[in-house]
Amino acid sequence: MKYLFGSEIPSFSLHFRDYILSKYHVELILKEVDEGSGTILGIFIPENSPYQKEIEQELVQFIQQPWEDKYQQASWQAGDCNSVNYSFTSLGHGLSLLPQVLKLGRFTGFIAVLCIAVYVAQILGYAQAIFDFTHFPMQREEKEIWRYFSHSLVHLSHLHFLFNLVWWSIFAYKIETSLSRGVLIKLFFISALCSGISQNMSSPDSLFFGLSGVVYAVLGCNFVLSKKFPEQFPLPTGFLSMLVIGILLGFISPFFGIHMANAGHIAGLMSGVLYALFLRLPSQNKK
Repeated sequence: MKYLFGSEIPSFSLHFRDYILSKYHVELILKEVDEGSGTILGIFIPENSPYQKEIEQELVQFIQQPWEDKYQQASWQAGDCNSVNYSFTSLGHGLSLLPQVLKLGRFTGFIAVLCIAVYVAQILGYAQAIFDFTHFPMQREEKEIWRYFSHSLVHLSHLHFLFNLVWWSIFAYKIETSLSRGVLIKLFFISALCSGISQNMSSPDSLFFGLSGVVYAVLGCNFVLSKKFPEQFPLPTGFLSMLVIGILLGFISPFFGIHMANAGHIAGLMSGVLYALFLRLPSQNKK
């Protein structure tokens, strides 16, 4: 059998399997695949399967728009409850973060709550409407200013969502409480704008979402501040190695079927580094 693709969101694999079954009467094989950093639900096509070329063409369209109604409808028509269960599991994980998030600094918590609310809305069936409203502006939408920042609040993967929220909550909170809310707010908007523009220039024909560019900016800012003010911004051992490995993984991941917004990550990191380099702090911390 031939491996087609795998997803960190199991419902994606289930939707595609059910869609192919309903359209071509070909039953794809679901199998867990170990990606090293975790297990994903992979899709395989049996050898000598009919419509193999057509199915591979369908896969290209699916990867570009996995939230289209026709894929979810195929699962409902097939009576597949597993995809629904996975969605409600993700919903529960998202809601369970709220008590911890509400204890954060005001702006740190505000962005985290926004990300949770958007993610929950996606799971509840509003994904396509959210994508349409928040994606980085195309030529006809350049005057819709919110799009230059709103792309950072949307996530396409449960693990990506959790990863970004955890690192944002830790290191953005440190900036907000050690310096000021205004410093963090400026960093958020600058890095969301820079990472969005860079990723759009790198891949003008694809949509991208996620807080990763902003998170890398926050991490880069913390790293520079730890060198300028080591007593105020202590960092765990291996922090720089984590940053470098995170960037490098973005270039290796396509070999495993995972595509990351590398230009956005690097631009976010650099905007955070430059922001911290030119940041002038008073002698006493602002709260």
